[in-house]
Amino acid sequence: PVPYLPLVPSPTQLSHFLCYAEVNLGICNAMRYEKNLEVQGIGPDILADVDDRILADTGLSVGNTICLKRGCTVWQNSLDVKHKCSNTETSVQNDASPHPAHKRVAYEKQFSDGGASQFAGHVMTPDSNLNDPFAMPKDYTIFYKCEVHNQWLPIPLGFSVDESGEEHEVDLDPFYTTM
Repeated sequence: PVPYLPLVPSPTQLSHFLCYAEVNLGICNAMRYEKNLEVQGIGPDILADVDDRILADTGLSVGNTICLKRGCTVWQNSLDVKHKCSNTETSVQNDASPHPAHKRVAYEKQFSDGGASQFAGHVMTPDSNLNDPFAMPKDYTIFYKCEVHNQWLPIPLGFSVDESGEEHEVDLDPFYTTM
């Protein structure tokens, strides 16, 4: 397991997280909650531990509270948060690897009939088939092991996991052959 390094809270963290929430979690106008959360000293580092009533007092709806709490954990574990910031775009582009890190995450598939199985895989990715009308409904829910809170959390809406357990090479040439 990769050791968890806690993030040092910074004034820009909340802004970055709320932008992420608007784009990736579907929370419309999430930035409007920034001042109210700042007044309470609430950032993404503690959001999941804050009582729902306190978040309701900041103006958040129940649904947005749930999405933000689940999303902050995913966001804090993402590679985007852990990269060091730079003042220049070119240094970020030069440091970026063409292939993502091969971090492994523990997942558990819990079936609606009561059974479960665990597997390891790569980090979750945004789900490009979220609104697919032909998608087959699944009779299970997938959870991931959150190292931050040391508990199993459901995969957030809008994200998916490669359930095959196989290693996939990125950007393979489709015309390459070993013959």
